Amino acid sequence: MTPEQFVSKWANTTLSEKASAHEHFIDLCNLIGHPTPASDPTGQDYTFEKPVHPAAASPACRRSPLRYRTTEKLHIPQVPVEVRDTSYSIDSDG
Repeated sequence: MTPEQFVSKWANTTLSEKASAHEHFIDLCNLIGHPTPASDPTGQDYTFEKPVHPAAASPACRRSPLRYRTTEKLHIPQVPVEVRDTSYSIDSDG
Protein backbone atom coordinates (compact mmCIF):
# COMPACT_ATOMS: atom_id res chain seq x y z
CA MET A 1 0.00 0.00 0.00
CA THR A 2 1.33 3.40 -0.91
CA PRO A 3 0.95 6.48 1.29
CA GLU A 4 -1.42 7.94 -1.28
CA GLN A 5 -3.61 4.81 -1.23
CA PHE A 6 -3.66 4.84 2.58
CA VAL A 7 -4.66 8.50 2.77
CA SER A 8 -7.23 8.10 0.01
CA LYS A 9 -8.84 5.16 1.78
CA TRP A 10 -8.91 6.61 5.29
CA ALA A 11 -9.19 10.40 4.85
CA ASN A 12 -12.98 10.54 4.66
CA THR A 13 -14.05 7.44 6.54
CA THR A 14 -17.13 7.71 8.71
CA LEU A 15 -16.74 4.30 10.33
CA SER A 16 -16.49 4.13 14.10
CA GLU A 17 -13.14 3.39 15.67
CA LYS A 18 -14.28 -0.09 16.65
CA ALA A 19 -15.61 -0.84 13.16
CA SER A 20 -12.41 0.21 11.42
CA ALA A 21 -9.64 -0.57 13.91
CA HIS A 22 -8.46 -3.93 12.60
CA GLU A 23 -8.49 -3.00 8.94
CA HIS A 24 -6.82 0.33 9.67
CA PHE A 25 -4.06 -1.46 11.58
CA ILE A 26 -3.57 -4.01 8.78
CA ASP A 27 -3.37 -1.19 6.22
CA LEU A 28 -0.86 0.62 8.43
CA CYS A 29 1.24 -2.57 8.63
CA ASN A 30 1.12 -2.89 4.84
CA LEU A 31 2.08 0.77 4.46
CA ILE A 32 5.26 0.43 6.52
CA GLY A 33 6.10 -3.13 5.46
CA HIS A 34 5.44 -4.71 8.86
CA PRO A 35 3.92 -8.20 9.24
CA THR A 36 0.23 -8.33 10.10
CA PRO A 37 -1.23 -10.32 13.00
CA ALA A 38 -2.20 -13.09 10.54
CA SER A 39 1.52 -13.66 9.95
CA ASP A 40 1.50 -15.53 13.29
CA PRO A 41 -0.97 -18.34 12.50
CA THR A 42 -1.04 -19.57 16.10
CA GLY A 43 -1.63 -16.12 17.58
CA GLN A 44 0.89 -16.99 20.26
CA ASP A 45 3.08 -13.92 19.85
CA TYR A 46 1.20 -11.50 17.61
CA THR A 47 -2.56 -11.26 17.34
CA PHE A 48 -5.51 -8.95 17.82
CA GLU A 49 -7.11 -8.84 21.25
CA LYS A 50 -4.89 -11.39 22.98
CA PRO A 51 -5.93 -11.78 26.61
CA VAL A 52 -3.49 -10.45 29.20
CA HIS A 53 -3.19 -12.34 32.45
CA PRO A 54 -1.91 -10.22 35.38
CA ALA A 55 -0.30 -13.24 37.03
CA ALA A 56 1.98 -13.61 34.01
CA ALA A 57 3.28 -10.04 34.25
CA SER A 58 6.70 -9.42 35.73
CA PRO A 59 6.85 -8.14 39.34
CA ALA A 60 7.97 -4.72 38.10
CA CYS A 61 4.90 -4.46 35.88
CA ARG A 62 2.55 -5.58 38.66
CA ARG A 63 3.77 -2.66 40.84
CA SER A 64 3.47 -0.11 38.06
CA PRO A 65 0.29 1.94 37.64
CA LEU A 66 0.81 1.56 33.88
CA ARG A 67 0.60 -2.19 33.63
CA TYR A 68 1.87 -4.44 30.87
CA ARG A 69 4.34 -1.99 29.39
CA THR A 70 6.88 -3.33 26.98
CA THR A 71 10.44 -2.19 26.44
CA GLU A 72 10.57 -3.68 22.95
CA LYS A 73 10.98 -1.00 20.33
CA LEU A 74 9.39 -1.31 16.93
CA HIS A 75 11.53 -0.19 14.02
CA ILE A 76 9.34 1.91 11.77
CA PRO A 77 11.01 2.91 8.52
CA GLN A 78 10.61 6.48 7.37
CA VAL A 79 8.09 6.72 4.55
CA PRO A 80 8.24 9.90 2.47
CA VAL A 81 4.81 11.49 2.27
CA GLU A 82 4.01 14.59 0.28
CA VAL A 83 2.04 17.09 2.30
CA ARG A 84 -0.13 19.35 0.24
CA ASP A 85 -1.26 22.75 1.44
CA THR A 86 -4.99 22.41 2.07
CA SER A 87 -5.42 25.80 3.68
CA TYR A 88 -7.68 28.34 2.07
CA SER A 89 -8.69 31.91 2.64
CA ILE A 90 -11.94 33.72 2.10
CA ASP A 91 -11.65 37.11 0.50
CA SER A 92 -13.67 40.08 1.70
CA ASP A 93 -16.16 39.67 -1.12
CA GLY A 94 -17.31 36.35 0.25
